[in-house]
Amino acid sequence: MRADYGITTGRWPLLAALLLLPITLLCSLLYGDQTISLQQLWLVLSQPAHSPHTATDLAAQLIWNLRLPRSLLAMVAGAHFALSGLILQAVLRNPLADPGVIGISAGASLAVITVLLFGVPAGLLMMTLPVVALAGGLLACAVVLLLAWHNQLQPVLVALYGVALAATLNGAVMWVVISQGQGETELAILWLAGTLYGRDFSQLQLLLPWTLIAVLTLPLLLRPLQLMRFDEDIARSCGLALRRWRLLALLLAVMLAASAVAVTGPIGFIGLLVPHLAGLLCRRHPEWRVPLTLCGGALLLLLADLIGRLLLPPLELPAGAISAMLGVPLFIYLLQRTGTLNR
Repeated sequence: MRADYGITTGRWPLLAALLLLPITLLCSLLYGDQTISLQQLWLVLSQPAHSPHTATDLAAQLIWNLRLPRSLLAMVAGAHFALSGLILQAVLRNPLADPGVIGISAGASLAVITVLLFGVPAGLLMMTLPVVALAGGLLACAVVLLLAWHNQLQPVLVALYGVALAATLNGAVMWVVISQGQGETELAILWLAGTLYGRDFSQLQLLLPWTLIAVLTLPLLLRPLQLMRFDEDIARSCGLALRRWRLLALLLAVMLAASAVAVTGPIGFIGLLVPHLAGLLCRRHPEWRVPLTLCGGALLLLLADLIGRLLLPPLELPAGAISAMLGVPLFIYLLQRTGTLNR
């Protein structure tokens, strides 16, 4: 009976997400300001990206230069945000934790906005952006950890210090933006809204190394993350070195969130909502929660980007705004249905 229930509550939601993901990707490639037919899409994908025909064909340019890279980037960045939120909720034992709680997004945003507005040579900008964001996120996280270190990194104190630091850094971000010229301000505000507009394969290539590091590191953290959801005494009785594993898990969460912020800007609700939804769908079998969270994060940001392109063509709404519009009602629904949140 338990095995059957596991199929119902774990595998089927994951299979559904894995089915919806390529369908949404296909829609993202076909639809936009210019609609492409399935036949055109097949012809474009069957030809080399740098063939002479591709250089003169509108459909090929739309696919290779615009829609395919931003769609793949949305999937990878969405998985980053969702997994970061899952890790933070486990480490902090706080169902409302996401990359904004301990100042990760604010620190990364301040670092990136400073670089964007105070000038870096164009040739170096895209190569250094993820590193700059990671440095900002790590610095913000380090301040929070130093403040809470002598109290054994207690989750409540980490969250409180993080909220206070995030508020301070967000104020600094707005000060930097407002103090600059009009043209730079528009660029910064667009980035802060969380958007995939104008992204190409170069941004995806910058994000993938961080994804690979996370894939290699995550298996080591699966058991500690499960134990960190319980009371500290229970975790210690199972032989877990809490402070060490909390530190490693927080570093991975910072790396995931900051690298995604570097290429998309700060996008909210994915790290908060998707882990809860995954936990609800596989409550009895938590081993399915991580892959379902990864698929859910990729699907949500890809869907948000697609809706943002289709809602008011030829204008585009930022994916960050759409993710909030999708996330808020669904989050309220989860609260009303469960009466609480799944940690």
